[in-house]
Amino acid sequence: MLDRWPDADIVVRNDAKLAAGFLMSALAESGHPARSAVALHMTEAVGCGLVIAGEVLEGAHGAAGEIGLDPNGAFGSAEIALREGAQRLGIPRLEVFAEAGRNNPQALKVAREVGRWLALGVRSTTLALDPEVVVLGGPLSACGEALRSVFVDALGDVSLTPPEVVLVASSGDAVHRGALLVASDRARARLVEGLPQV
Repeated sequence: MLDRWPDADIVVRNDAKLAAGFLMSALAESGHPARSAVALHMTEAVGCGLVIAGEVLEGAHGAAGEIGLDPNGAFGSAEIALREGAQRLGIPRLEVFAEAGRNNPQALKVAREVGRWLALGVRSTTLALDPEVVVLGGPLSACGEALRSVFVDALGDVSLTPPEVVLVASSGDAVHRGALLVASDRARARLVEGLPQV
Protein backbone atom coordinates (compact mmCIF):
# COMPACT_ATOMS: atom_id res chain seq x y z
CA MET A 1 0.00 0.00 0.00
CA LEU A 2 2.82 2.39 0.82
CA ASP A 3 4.25 1.73 -2.65
CA ARG A 4 1.06 3.15 -4.14
CA TRP A 5 0.57 6.00 -1.63
CA PRO A 6 4.00 6.85 -0.20
CA ASP A 7 2.71 10.07 1.38
CA ALA A 8 -0.20 8.43 3.19
CA ASP A 9 -0.52 8.99 6.93
CA ILE A 10 -0.25 5.88 9.08
CA VAL A 11 -2.17 6.06 12.35
CA VAL A 12 -2.07 3.31 14.96
CA ARG A 13 -4.83 3.25 17.58
CA ASN A 14 -6.22 0.45 19.68
CA ASP A 15 -9.82 -0.67 19.46
CA ALA A 16 -10.93 0.92 22.75
CA LYS A 17 -9.73 4.38 21.75
CA LEU A 18 -11.34 4.11 18.32
CA ALA A 19 -14.61 2.99 19.89
CA ALA A 20 -14.41 5.85 22.42
CA GLY A 21 -14.09 8.37 19.59
CA PHE A 22 -17.18 6.99 17.89
CA LEU A 23 -19.18 6.79 21.14
CA MET A 24 -18.44 10.44 21.93
CA SER A 25 -19.41 11.46 18.40
CA ALA A 26 -22.67 9.51 18.65
CA LEU A 27 -23.34 11.09 22.02
CA ALA A 28 -22.93 14.56 20.56
CA GLU A 29 -25.18 13.75 17.60
CA SER A 30 -27.89 12.63 20.01
CA GLY A 31 -27.88 16.08 21.60
CA HIS A 32 -25.81 15.09 24.63
CA PRO A 33 -22.30 16.41 23.97
CA ALA A 34 -19.64 15.96 26.64
CA ARG A 35 -16.09 17.21 26.96
CA SER A 36 -14.88 14.59 29.42
CA ALA A 37 -15.79 10.94 29.74
CA VAL A 38 -14.80 7.42 30.57
CA ALA A 39 -16.02 5.33 27.64
CA LEU A 40 -16.35 1.58 28.11
CA HIS A 41 -16.63 -0.80 25.20
CA MET A 42 -16.94 -4.50 25.91
CA THR A 43 -17.01 -7.29 23.40
CA GLU A 44 -15.29 -10.43 24.73
CA ALA A 45 -12.80 -8.22 26.55
CA VAL A 46 -13.05 -4.81 28.18
CA GLY A 47 -11.74 -1.66 26.55
CA CYS A 48 -11.68 1.82 28.03
CA GLY A 49 -11.08 5.20 26.43
CA LEU A 50 -10.49 8.38 28.43
CA VAL A 51 -11.77 11.64 26.98
CA ILE A 52 -10.37 14.96 28.24
CA ALA A 53 -11.28 18.34 26.75
CA GLY A 54 -13.10 16.58 23.91
CA GLU A 55 -10.08 14.50 22.85
CA VAL A 56 -9.42 10.80 23.38
CA LEU A 57 -6.37 10.68 25.63
CA GLU A 58 -3.40 8.77 24.20
CA GLY A 59 -0.89 9.08 27.05
CA ALA A 60 2.90 9.19 26.80
CA HIS A 61 3.08 5.70 25.27
CA GLY A 62 -0.39 5.33 23.79
CA ALA A 63 -1.57 3.33 26.80
CA ALA A 64 -3.92 5.79 28.51
CA GLY A 65 -7.10 4.05 29.60
CA GLU A 66 -5.61 0.55 29.78
CA ILE A 67 -7.10 0.07 33.22
CA GLY A 68 -8.28 -3.44 32.37
CA LEU A 69 -4.89 -5.00 31.68
CA ASP A 70 -4.47 -6.37 35.20
CA PRO A 71 -5.97 -9.88 34.90
CA ASN A 72 -6.52 -9.95 38.65
CA GLY A 73 -8.39 -6.65 38.68
CA ALA A 74 -12.09 -5.91 38.42
CA PHE A 75 -12.10 -5.86 34.61
CA GLY A 76 -10.49 -9.29 34.53
CA SER A 77 -13.22 -10.48 36.88
CA ALA A 78 -15.84 -8.99 34.54
CA GLU A 79 -14.42 -10.95 31.61
CA ILE A 80 -14.42 -14.16 33.67
CA ALA A 81 -18.01 -13.54 34.79
CA LEU A 82 -19.08 -13.03 31.17
CA ARG A 83 -17.27 -16.13 29.93
CA GLU A 84 -18.59 -18.37 32.68
CA GLY A 85 -22.10 -16.92 32.48
CA ALA A 86 -22.25 -17.49 28.73
CA GLN A 87 -21.12 -21.08 29.24
CA ARG A 88 -23.87 -21.69 31.79
CA LEU A 89 -26.44 -20.20 29.43
CA GLY A 90 -25.05 -22.12 26.46
CA ILE A 91 -24.85 -19.01 24.26
CA PRO A 92 -22.00 -16.91 22.78
CA ARG A 93 -20.63 -14.24 25.10
CA LEU A 94 -21.89 -11.32 23.05
CA GLU A 95 -25.41 -12.74 23.10
CA VAL A 96 -25.59 -12.43 26.90
CA PHE A 97 -26.21 -8.68 26.74
CA ALA A 98 -28.83 -8.98 24.01
CA GLU A 99 -30.63 -11.67 25.99
CA ALA A 100 -30.50 -9.48 29.10
CA GLY A 101 -32.10 -6.71 27.05
CA ARG A 102 -34.91 -9.16 26.26
CA ASN A 103 -35.42 -9.68 30.02
CA ASN A 104 -34.08 -13.21 30.09
CA PRO A 105 -33.73 -13.62 33.90
CA GLN A 106 -30.60 -15.78 33.76
CA ALA A 107 -28.91 -13.44 31.28
CA LEU A 108 -29.92 -10.43 33.39
CA LYS A 109 -28.24 -12.01 36.41
CA VAL A 110 -25.01 -12.51 34.44
CA ALA A 111 -25.15 -9.00 32.94
CA ARG A 112 -25.62 -7.43 36.38
CA GLU A 113 -22.64 -9.36 37.73
CA VAL A 114 -20.51 -8.26 34.78
CA GLY A 115 -21.75 -4.70 35.25
CA ARG A 116 -20.91 -4.74 38.94
CA TRP A 117 -17.31 -5.71 38.20
CA LEU A 118 -17.04 -3.13 35.42
CA ALA A 119 -18.39 -0.41 37.69
CA LEU A 120 -15.90 -1.36 40.42
CA GLY A 121 -13.12 -1.21 37.84
CA VAL A 122 -14.05 2.26 36.67
CA ARG A 123 -14.73 3.89 40.04
CA SER A 124 -11.15 4.95 40.82
CA THR A 125 -10.78 6.38 37.31
CA THR A 126 -13.90 8.51 37.68
CA LEU A 127 -12.65 9.78 41.03
CA ALA A 128 -9.31 10.75 39.45
CA LEU A 129 -10.74 12.39 36.31
CA ASP A 130 -14.13 13.68 37.51
CA PRO A 131 -15.68 13.12 34.05
CA GLU A 132 -19.06 14.45 32.95
CA VAL A 133 -20.22 11.03 31.81
CA VAL A 134 -19.47 7.34 31.83
CA VAL A 135 -20.45 5.99 28.42
CA LEU A 136 -21.43 2.35 27.96
CA GLY A 137 -21.28 1.26 24.34
CA GLY A 138 -21.01 -1.72 22.07
CA PRO A 139 -22.94 -4.87 23.05
CA LEU A 140 -23.13 -3.52 26.63
CA SER A 141 -25.76 -1.00 25.56
CA ALA A 142 -28.21 -3.79 24.69
CA CYS A 143 -28.78 -4.40 28.42
CA GLY A 144 -30.51 -1.07 28.83
CA GLU A 145 -31.51 0.24 32.25
CA ALA A 146 -30.64 -3.03 34.03
CA LEU A 147 -26.93 -2.37 33.45
CA ARG A 148 -27.04 1.42 33.73
CA SER A 149 -28.58 1.23 37.19
CA VAL A 150 -25.72 -1.00 38.41
CA PHE A 151 -23.24 1.71 37.38
CA VAL A 152 -25.32 4.52 38.88
CA ASP A 153 -25.43 2.75 42.25
CA ALA A 154 -21.72 1.81 42.26
CA LEU A 155 -20.49 5.27 41.29
CA GLY A 156 -22.91 7.04 43.60
CA ASP A 157 -21.51 5.12 46.56
CA VAL A 158 -18.05 6.71 46.27
CA SER A 159 -18.59 10.19 44.85
CA LEU A 160 -20.51 13.26 45.98
CA THR A 161 -20.74 14.30 42.32
CA PRO A 162 -20.99 11.03 40.36
CA PRO A 163 -20.88 11.27 36.57
CA GLU A 164 -23.97 10.66 34.52
CA VAL A 165 -24.10 7.13 33.11
CA VAL A 166 -25.17 7.07 29.48
CA LEU A 167 -25.91 4.18 27.13
CA VAL A 168 -24.98 4.67 23.49
CA ALA A 169 -26.62 2.09 21.27
CA SER A 170 -24.06 0.74 18.85
CA SER A 171 -23.62 -2.50 17.05
CA GLY A 172 -20.29 -4.29 16.83
CA ASP A 173 -18.95 -1.73 14.35
CA ALA A 174 -18.06 1.05 16.84
CA VAL A 175 -14.35 0.37 16.34
CA HIS A 176 -14.62 0.55 12.54
CA ARG A 177 -16.71 3.69 12.67
CA GLY A 178 -14.22 5.22 15.07
CA ALA A 179 -11.44 4.42 12.60
CA LEU A 180 -13.41 6.16 9.85
CA LEU A 181 -13.73 9.24 12.05
CA VAL A 182 -9.97 9.32 12.64
CA ALA A 183 -9.30 8.89 8.91
CA SER A 184 -11.74 11.64 7.93
CA ASP A 185 -10.25 14.01 10.51
CA ARG A 186 -6.75 13.33 9.18
CA ALA A 187 -7.88 13.82 5.57
CA ARG A 188 -9.59 17.10 6.48
CA ALA A 189 -6.45 18.31 8.24
CA ARG A 190 -4.31 17.43 5.21
CA LEU A 191 -6.66 19.36 2.94
CA VAL A 192 -6.56 22.40 5.18
CA GLU A 193 -2.76 22.27 5.33
CA GLY A 194 -2.65 22.25 1.53
CA LEU A 195 -4.79 25.36 1.11
CA PRO A 196 -2.96 28.51 0.03
CA GLN A 197 -2.26 30.95 2.80
CA VAL A 198 -4.25 34.20 2.57
